[in-house]
Amino acid sequence: MKMKKNPYDDLTKKVIDMLETAGTDWEKPWKAIPQSPKNPCTERMYRGVNQMFLTFGHDFSSPYWAGYKQWKKLGASVRKGEKGSTVVQYSPFTVQIPPEEGGGEKVIPYLRRMAPVFNSEQVENWSNPEINITEEERHSYAENFFHKLEAKIQDGTTACYIPSSDTIEMPPFSTFESGTDYYSTLFHECIHWTGHSTRQNRKSSYAFEELVAELGSIFLLAELGIEAKPQPANAKYLAGWLKMLKETPKSIVLASKDARKAAEYCINKSKGEDEKI
Repeated sequence: MKMKKNPYDDLTKKVIDMLETAGTDWEKPWKAIPQSPKNPCTERMYRGVNQMFLTFGHDFSSPYWAGYKQWKKLGASVRKGEKGSTVVQYSPFTVQIPPEEGGGEKVIPYLRRMAPVFNSEQVENWSNPEINITEEERHSYAENFFHKLEAKIQDGTTACYIPSSDTIEMPPFSTFESGTDYYSTLFHECIHWTGHSTRQNRKSSYAFEELVAELGSIFLLAELGIEAKPQPANAKYLAGWLKMLKETPKSIVLASKDARKAAEYCINKSKGEDEKI
C-alpha cells in the first residue's frame, strides 16, 4: 500500500532546498515578488504557509494564483504541461476524551493538501491588472506605515532590535544601496519588535526568532508592495535552521504562523486597531 505524502514533509523539503541553495547565493532563494499572493477568482489573499510558498521560491513575478477550474471560470486556460503549486488548508476535527482521562472534547488541527494552483503566467487568455505605483510612492507608504507603529527608533552603526530598551537601531538611510534595502531591513527589525513582552511575548530560540523575522518581513513587505531583500547577517543561522527543519518538519509551519501573526499585528496597528493577535 502506497503511503500518502505528508504535507509538512513536502513543504519543509522546499524550504530546506532553498536554504541549502542559499549557502552560495543568500539572496536568490528568498527573493519575493512585491505584492501578496491573491486569488483573482475568489479575490481572497493567500495566508500563512500558503502565502510563504506563493510569495517566493519560484520565478514568477505575478502575485495571482488560482486552481485549474477557477481559471476556467475566468475564461482562461492553464497551458498544457504546466506544473501546479501546492497549497494546504487546516481542517480541524474534534475528538472525545474518555472520562477516565478527564472527559470533554479536544480540537486537533489537520493539515490537508488542496487542489494545486497555477500562476497567471502559466495560463492563457488572462492579463494581470496593471498597478501603476512608483517605487518612490511605495517607499513613502512604507515610511508612513512605520510611523503609525509608534516604534522607538534611533541611529546606530548596525541594524538591530534591543529588547531591554524596546528600541530599533538603524544605520542612516544614506548608507543603504537603495530604499528597498533600507525598508527591507527596517521591517525585519519591526518583526523582532512585535515579539516584546508587551506585545506578542514571543519566546523562542535565536535561530527560530530570526526565521520568524525573516519570513515576517517578507509577508509584511509584500503587503506594502516592496520587494523583500534577505538579511545577510542571517546566513550564520542557516545551519541552525536546516537542523531544526530536518528534525522537526512542522517547524516551518510554526515559524510561518508566528511570522503571519507578527505581520498582522503591524498591519492592525497601522490601521489604528491596537489589537493583540
